[in-house]
Amino acid sequence: MRDLETATIMLHSAGRDLHALGNMMSPEAFPVEVFGFHAQQVVEKSLKAWLSLKAIQYKKTHNIRHLTALLEQAGEDATVLGGLRTLTVLRCNFATMHSIWQMNI
Repeated sequence: MRDLETATIMLHSAGRDLHALGNMMSPEAFPVEVFGFHAQQVVEKSLKAWLSLKAIQYKKTHNIRHLTALLEQAGEDATVLGGLRTLTVLRCNFATMHSIWQMNI
């Protein structure tokens, strides 16, 4: 069964991250890790919305490659994502840097 409610929530949340990206166009003001984190979030949440609309179950993950693989296994054409699959690395780098920063406070 399609989960329209989850898909709507995910797309709304992705839209907020996309809006944030639009306000981060200055590399001097926003490190690439912060920009990359939000870019990854837009893709991740959009994929989860797509999975929800297609009633494809997924576990809690931030791995774009895994989410894309689930779509492809279900017969969906996720080739349009191209290089966006690599954004998982940016999210992991940001999370690691954030954890280190918190320990230094």
